[in-house]
Amino acid sequence: MRPIDSPLCKVGLVLSVLRPKTPRRSRHIATLCLLGLIAGCGDGNSRGASNEFRSGEVNVELPSGEIIRVLPKQSLVILPSGEELRATAGEATVGESLVLMAKDGTVSAHRKPDIVSQELVRLPTLYLRADTLERVVAESGYESNAFVDPATGQLCWIALTCNNAACASAGPDGGPVLFLWPEAGVSLGQNGQVVRSLAPSNGWPTCPHCGGQKTVEKFELPEVVSRRGKLEAELRRVRDARDAIARDRAQ
Repeated sequence: MRPIDSPLCKVGLVLSVLRPKTPRRSRHIATLCLLGLIAGCGDGNSRGASNEFRSGEVNVELPSGEIIRVLPKQSLVILPSGEELRATAGEATVGESLVLMAKDGTVSAHRKPDIVSQELVRLPTLYLRADTLERVVAESGYESNAFVDPATGQLCWIALTCNNAACASAGPDGGPVLFLWPEAGVSLGQNGQVVRSLAPSNGWPTCPHCGGQKTVEKFELPEVVSRRGKLEAELRRVRDARDAIARDRAQ
């Protein structure tokens, strides 16, 4: 609420127009206007007497969209509920967010690094069915390059590709060459789970198109490459902000 919009201030303004301004009446009107201005002061959120805006306070939006109040000079975070959190070494944790406060008063809010790291681990991975080479997209994080597709019960292997320029468009659909390289001793058991047994290694993966080995790598879906880049940039921003705070505190 703007100061001019407060009820007391409006009353004072109306009276000043409707009635002659005798010295005594003018003092009363000025008092009403002053009270209205005081009642309307703040940051626009009508905090109330127990939740007043403080000097040096800034509003910060968390990655979740929630708005908190921060007093960087006092290393204090005020939650929407009014609860106060004291920052330690320029950091405060609010749910899944990390609030960083620099000595110059700069405040930044980020997702907690472990939350971002977990998303990185769970990024989708492309697998190929061992019998048909059908594409299967599944969450990463498996202990090996093989897993059983829960939809079909078939054994799948992580999709490999070759970064040789000659193989970039040599796939059957004009895209990159995609192939699998089963691990020796790994098979699908009768219970529908991956079974591992001792067996001689079948060597380093080899591209079926150019015969290269050093050029073979895990294939990543384009949307995963894009998302991975954003997540890694998010982690770098947190790291850089933390490093800057540490340097300031060391001076």
